[in-house]
Amino acid sequence: MAIQQMFLGGGGAISDSYWWRYYTDSYSNQFNDIAVDSDGNVIAVGSLTGYNQSIFLKYDEDGTLDSLKKTTLNSSHGGGISGVCTDSSGNFYTAEKMNTKTNGSGASIDIVKYNSSLTKQWNSEIGSEGSTTNYGSGARYDNIQYSSISSDGTNIWIGCDPNLGSTWGTKGSLVVLDASDGSFEMDRRSQLPQSGSAGYGTSMAATAITSVGDCAFVGKGPWGTAMKDGAWVGLWEKLPQGSATWTVDPKWSKHLKADDTANSECGFSDVAVDSSDNVIAVGKMNTGGAWNGMVMKFSNKSSATPGTVLWEKSLGGGFPSYFSTVVCDSNDDVIVGGWSERTDTGISGTNIQASYTIIKYSGSNGNLEWMHCVNMDSGYWTSGAGSLRLAIDSKDNLYGGFQCNGSSSHWPNNGNMGGVVFKLPSDGTLKGTYAGDGGSDGTFVYGTCETGTNNHDVNYATNNNYFPLATHSSYSSLGWTSLFGQEGLTSHNTTISDHTGATTGGSTIE
Repeated sequence: MAIQQMFLGGGGAISDSYWWRYYTDSYSNQFNDIAVDSDGNVIAVGSLTGYNQSIFLKYDEDGTLDSLKKTTLNSSHGGGISGVCTDSSGNFYTAEKMNTKTNGSGASIDIVKYNSSLTKQWNSEIGSEGSTTNYGSGARYDNIQYSSISSDGTNIWIGCDPNLGSTWGTKGSLVVLDASDGSFEMDRRSQLPQSGSAGYGTSMAATAITSVGDCAFVGKGPWGTAMKDGAWVGLWEKLPQGSATWTVDPKWSKHLKADDTANSECGFSDVAVDSSDNVIAVGKMNTGGAWNGMVMKFSNKSSATPGTVLWEKSLGGGFPSYFSTVVCDSNDDVIVGGWSERTDTGISGTNIQASYTIIKYSGSNGNLEWMHCVNMDSGYWTSGAGSLRLAIDSKDNLYGGFQCNGSSSHWPNNGNMGGVVFKLPSDGTLKGTYAGDGGSDGTFVYGTCETGTNNHDVNYATNNNYFPLATHSSYSSLGWTSLFGQEGLTSHNTTISDHTGATTGGSTIE
């Protein structure tokens, strides 16, 4: 272990090692989410498009590949694991879209609980066929976004986007399951005044659990008269002890937009909570010419006015960018990740057309502390595709997962997508290039934007507020109604097995 590895780490914490690893397959694969448990084990989840199956990889804290698994749903109906979370007991939970239901037409969502040894404990399938009585005509299709599942070990919160047929369309919804057995607890679907038309859909993007078991949620939904997308954030309280029914509405929620035009469309894509249970939401907003990343911090439910905007920042500079993921460290500083398009700013070489970006903001005032690129040398995304996911452990070690688009001249060179997982200190150190141990591993690059004059390491970005703090616009007529409660859940046979034939590798970061 290198000397600097012994002493680096957020807040002075000692970390055993830092590393990066990769995964490729004969079919294109995609990492959709990442989680880390209390022992530093890392779980990355995604899909194999050619197999119509889902995958997850588990690494220990030193980057040793512990398990490479695939899940197979009934009749290979898997659509890819979209979200993963852990609890304090070392269990982890996955949320996977089923392209075809176990019973009937349409799609559904499969929630599976595994123990720390990757033994399945139970699974519950959310979703049913459409009903002309409840939802209008047409079969119902259920969808789930990245990072849409979270748990405190008692409850599991799932954010999903069921399509309720030709009458109601897509409606962002929350579902709560009992973590002990997967049984149904509560559901609510969002409903706008205009929701009698299927054309006005809402979307639930992500959830996060507070210290007392409440659920922060984010997404987007049509706003105002023009019905252009606005960012949506709120907090739903945990079922009070001894209560028989859940509350009808969230503790607080906000539906935000700068004005009633297309030029300020926006949406949140991920959410986190700090040690005081303040809510941090990230996403993107149209600034009239390009999408720019945005981050906002909202006050906790114990404050005089819950959900008040404490600070907000944007990141751009005349080029498209967005934020897809957010975590908070032990100092309550905010670390966000996303993607930015700069044709003249690559990791190395002029052919890099886009880069993933990691940014750290002060939790107290939102000041930008550092900003780095992260990618594979000669790995790239073209039209804003791909996503970066982040996780953080109790020692403030930062974990990430992303995928690269691998044409024959880029990494990986098998023409498919490759997934990358890394572990780094959250203080922004250990910048550099790290070639893999194998001859075809590629090179992981962090914090060095070598091409072009306007690079991320010298903060090529605007740092402005999207919504002036004094003049927030809030469309408050969004309501909630029951969604799944009358239908019950279905259990079926989800199998898990070792996955072979994949190529894995990487190296130590030091």
